[in-house]
Amino acid sequence: MKSLIKTVFFLICSLQLQACSHNARPLKDQQAPPPSVNINYELFPSYGNKDFSHQPIFQLSEKQQQIFLTDHKQRLKNGVRPDQAVADFLQSKLSNFTYYGETYDAQTTMYLNKGNCMSLAMLTAAFAKIAGLEFDFVEVNTIPIFDKQGSLIMSSNHVQTRLYDPNYTPKPNRITLVRPHTVIDYFPDSNDHRGKNIDHSEFIAKYYNNIAAEALIDDRIELAFQYAMAGYKADEHNPETLNLLAVLHKRSGDFATAEQLYLAGMHYESNNIRLLSNYIILLERQQRMVKANALRTQLAKLDDPNPYNWLEQAYIAQSNQQDAEAIKYYRKVLKLAPYVQPAYLGLYQVYLSNQRPKAAQKVLTNALEWSYDPEQRQGYKYKLYQLSKPHSP
Repeated sequence: MKSLIKTVFFLICSLQLQACSHNARPLKDQQAPPPSVNINYELFPSYGNKDFSHQPIFQLSEKQQQIFLTDHKQRLKNGVRPDQAVADFLQSKLSNFTYYGETYDAQTTMYLNKGNCMSLAMLTAAFAKIAGLEFDFVEVNTIPIFDKQGSLIMSSNHVQTRLYDPNYTPKPNRITLVRPHTVIDYFPDSNDHRGKNIDHSEFIAKYYNNIAAEALIDDRIELAFQYAMAGYKADEHNPETLNLLAVLHKRSGDFATAEQLYLAGMHYESNNIRLLSNYIILLERQQRMVKANALRTQLAKLDDPNPYNWLEQAYIAQSNQQDAEAIKYYRKVLKLAPYVQPAYLGLYQVYLSNQRPKAAQKVLTNALEWSYDPEQRQGYKYKLYQLSKPHSP
């Protein structure tokens, strides 16, 4: 486990489905009702056999609770601040934690001592609850982890956990903008940007979305639907959940309900790039090209300040051999944030595949201006050398 510098570590990755699947959630004018959504339960006949929405996902066993409480009380006796004591326990007990791709509840995560980012979030929340600490989650805009699984493109993002000092008392006649707290982030990066706060219901929806996405990767459609519905019960307005349910309906052949779900999701988050991108794919599959092209124009004009959302769109376009689209989105990333190195590499690859060595050379030259890592700079210079050789591709 990497060392934790700012009052510690931790992160939750929420696997999100795109093109097959983030932004703040600006609600549309609430005078306009959301599109009606009639979920097609007949497509998923096993739904109802088990209701995952009532699972005690934050509950630890009595033995696990006692292990934590014994340690926590001792740290408090030693004068450690309560929120920091939780962080110190996590750091000491999880030093051999195995980062694993599965999402687990808190009890399973502590028992197996492994799990993905969301699993660690569940465990952190469980400890905070036992210690009686106030906590919340903050979404962080960071470089997405991109993976293609068949026809699904998966992307992960993460949030930080903040544990607040329960002993803090504001001084009279002073305004406190941020209360003392411990930030728990497993993968802090200097290029991360703070996003929106995530409330409890949205966090639970993210947890179930993760498990649903994992089931979908394994083509366990009905199980994925059961977990997605647990997320939907936690937060009916969650765009990611609505997007996931739309994907499941589309995969099951119900394009009409999928469209309702995409439209409902965009009602609650009108500028959600992933929802809009997925809806465009649905329209194209139905040969509704006039509307699809209009929405593509709308997508390209969106003023989303998060460069990593555009980076994901560039990845998707490049994966689908839509090189013109990929170039457009990579350029958009670099206009917003010229320090995002993966955009240079992606743009370089697209230019090379299109027999545009001079354009690829210019990209690498620009990348060098924003690269400070010696190994990375050496790689760029080697690529430039290769391009400068006669008859290089």
